Amino acid sequence: MIGFATIGFFFTLEPIPHGYSAGQRTLTQAFDQAEADDQAHVAKVAAGEIDDIITDEASAERFDYGDHIYHIQESAKDMLNIHRQSYAVMLHHAWEKHVCQSNDFKEYRHRDAYRELSKEG
Repeated sequence: MIGFATIGFFFTLEPIPHGYSAGQRTLTQAFDQAEADDQAHVAKVAAGEIDDIITDEASAERFDYGDHIYHIQESAKDMLNIHRQSYAVMLHHAWEKHVCQSNDFKEYRHRDAYRELSKEG
């Protein structure tokens, strides 16, 4: 039988996946856009429409646009990984809060929490 503490825990968790999926969707779109930009750039370079090395007309500075897109892709990957890690941390803290409230702990002590969970009955 499900108790009120368990139901409360599910209500605590409910907004977390929604927030995760919204952030994941946005970050995945950013990554997909970076990949599309890279493919478009490679196609234009292969067709001879543009050069891979771009010169800024104002400053005469030259840079490799392919490297620029690569760094944008790596940034997008890093942001997705950070987002996943923060989701795991949020779940862990929600769990800590639930265990403390259910067992009247003043602070989360993992040994005490696992001992309570391991009890039979």
